[in-house]
Amino acid sequence: MLKWVLGGTGLAAIAAGAFFFWNGHDDHDDHGDMEVVEFGDLEIIDSYVIRGAGTSDTAAAFFMIENDGTEDDRLIEARADVSRLVELHTHIDESGVMKMRPVENGFAIPAEGMHKLERGADHVMFMGVTEELTDGDTFPLTLVFEKAGEVTFDVTVGEAGHEGHDH
Repeated sequence: MLKWVLGGTGLAAIAAGAFFFWNGHDDHDDHGDMEVVEFGDLEIIDSYVIRGAGTSDTAAAFFMIENDGTEDDRLIEARADVSRLVELHTHIDESGVMKMRPVENGFAIPAEGMHKLERGADHVMFMGVTEELTDGDTFPLTLVFEKAGEVTFDVTVGEAGHEGHDH
């Protein structure tokens, strides 16, 4: 059995626990009805945000980034006005204990490849959420890439953005 421990920033996300764990969602070769944000050689696919459990003031964003270009890129920052702190995070397993950690150098997006931000792994973490976020709400999320620059798009709160997907 794995335990969940928040590390790094020291901000409370104790209730976040298992709700961030992988959701069983398979990789998609065909984007079908998924929302796609095109940005130069990059595509942001199937983005959504979920709130922490109970009274937690945390949330996390998940999506896939495809790089159709011939050069590697890197997601180096995320910004949003809905929380006091936004960080790129990952989960690591230290002797059977899952720990959430900020990722200082961002996430590599290989040329002609992809990087998936998903539950129980890499994600965008919102700590100190300052707005009431309910299913179906949207808010602007800015992603900053090392080479491609910045892209801002609306991300949907809740599983509502995943109608028709197997959860």
